[in-house]
Amino acid sequence: MADGRICMEIFEVEDFLRNPPNGFRVESRGSGHTLVKSDPNSCCVFIDEFNLDKRKVIFQFSTGREFVIDNLGNYTKMREKITSQQIYLLASASDISSLKGETIYRTAEVSTYFIVVLNGKHPLVKWQMEKGLDRAISSVAGESYNVEIDLSQALQSWVERRENVLPSALKGKSWTDCSFSLKYHSDALFDIPFWFGLSNRHFKITYE
Repeated sequence: MADGRICMEIFEVEDFLRNPPNGFRVESRGSGHTLVKSDPNSCCVFIDEFNLDKRKVIFQFSTGREFVIDNLGNYTKMREKITSQQIYLLASASDISSLKGETIYRTAEVSTYFIVVLNGKHPLVKWQMEKGLDRAISSVAGESYNVEIDLSQALQSWVERRENVLPSALKGKSWTDCSFSLKYHSDALFDIPFWFGLSNRHFKITYE
């Protein structure tokens, strides 16, 4: 996704592991592990370990779904990364079916997990990221805070607009759990708002 005009891409996990994109290398370990390597300076990977076909899949340089920051310098560096690089996330999907006029969600039988790639330097994405982070910071008063960045709505819209050209495995899905969080830990002596869960912030990336 070198082209800054492309906003998002989706891969079935199995396809991603069989044919990893440029910058990734997949190694199978005899201990029942699959190790996915990438250059931590060229992309942001927010994927926790997960199991697939009785094997544990580990992204070597992933920070996991939550990235912990303890000073302003590291916050600035991470902010620059997520607004200038590709962001890799793991999303889950449920099949959508209808019964007597009601929408029913059931776990997808094939390829429950998908790798979602968001282009952080895409103008629309970058603007929403910066705006959401600015609002989160301005709403706290020096205490620790947690800000969740949710891509589920953007992913749902992106897929719906491409129903005619996407593989069948991506159609008719409800997308969930497509998010990552930045946790800032301040050195405040009495971090009372954070202790009581009052410093949690959340914003959604949308795709128009």
